Amino acid sequence: SVHGVVESMKVVTQENSERVARFTFEFARKNGRKKYSVFEPGARNTGTSIAGKNIANPIAMLNASVDMLEHLGHRYHAEIIKNAIDKTINEDRIHTPDLGGQATSIDVVQNIIRHLQETTKTTNW
Repeated sequence: SVHGVVESMKVVTQENSERVARFTFEFARKNGRKKYSVFEPGARNTGTSIAGKNIANPIAMLNASVDMLEHLGHRYHAEIIKNAIDKTINEDRIHTPDLGGQATSIDVVQNIIRHLQETTKTTNW
C-alpha cells in the first residue's frame, strides 16, 4: 500500500461461500424472488482488534447501503446519503484513525446525519 490508497482483501472459504449461496437461494425461493443482490463492505479483518473502541470507519457500510438503495430504485435517497458522506470526508475532513484522522465512528455518523438534516430542510423531504 502507498499513501492515499486503501487496499482491501477478504478471505472466504468455499464452505462458507456455499453456505451463504444456499441460504440466499432458499430465501429467494421461499419469498418469490427472482433476482439475488448482496451488498456488503469489504473488510481487511474481522474488526475484533477495534471492537468497542469507537474507531471503526463506518463509511464502507454506508456505501454498501447506498449501493443497495440505488439497486432498489431509491436513487434520490441514495444520492443525498452519498453527498453527505462525500462532504464529511472531503469538505469537512472528518476522518477515523484508519484514514489518518482523530474522529470517532460516532463523529463521522453524526456529521453525515447533520448534512442529511440540512439537505432535508432545504428540500422538504
